[in-house]
Amino acid sequence: MAASISTTGAGRELVLRGLRGALKLFISPLVVIESERNLQKKAPRAIPVFEIFKQVLVASSVDPSHRMVLEVARAVALKDAPIVAAARRARATYLATYDQKHLISQRQMIQASFGISVVFPDEVLKAQELADAP
Repeated sequence: MAASISTTGAGRELVLRGLRGALKLFISPLVVIESERNLQKKAPRAIPVFEIFKQVLVASSVDPSHRMVLEVARAVALKDAPIVAAARRARATYLATYDQKHLISQRQMIQASFGISVVFPDEVLKAQELADAP
């Protein structure tokens, strides 16, 4: 999770706004597991920050049903289906990610199939700023 590694950047700002209540954030259990595994391998010093974020974000964890994951897997790779299914179950407007290979590259299909905009974190921030502008 980029927000745990960098003290600046859109990923961190997105999480901070969520913690302040400016945005409603959801996280899937799979994202928590993948983030922990990736941080262990690539940035172990970021784990304490991730643990703090996790304690708060787990309260808004969304675990889709097996059936919903299988439905979503008809349109996206099975590996990514739990993440998209969690966003669908949460009725999320956005699925913020840096995963260009698997999710960003499928953004048009995910939008068309599920009505979820797959975007980089900075795109969520920009959309929020536009929505908050007078």
